[in-house]
Amino acid sequence: MIDITGPKVLVPTILFALLSPGLLLSLPPSSGLLIQVMFHALVVALLSWLIIHFVFKFTMTPADLIVPALLFVLLTPGVLLTLPPNGGPIFFSGQTGIVPVLVHTLVFSIVWASLRGFFPQFY
Repeated sequence: MIDITGPKVLVPTILFALLSPGLLLSLPPSSGLLIQVMFHALVVALLSWLIIHFVFKFTMTPADLIVPALLFVLLTPGVLLTLPPNGGPIFFSGQTGIVPVLVHTLVFSIVWASLRGFFPQFY
């Protein structure tokens, strides 16, 4: 059974949605998409650690920080693909497409919860 409601999955999932480049904040467009995504992934990992460790009082393993950051980089809309393809512009435009961010957030939470379920010895 996949549990996406636990704090170690829910916190990175919410941060994935809120910190997707172009949604709430982003670096200047001249910095490039990959640099922006990597910066946001670092912020997701740091905020996840702070919230889970100090608010929920759970111990974090390195995998609890590294894997969501890597998933953030891979699953951010526009890096590998954008679902749905006609979801609207995401990056560097005045209008932010919310549908691709929501779809990619759902995929992120399912993949992250599945990895935690399939490999419990690492988490």
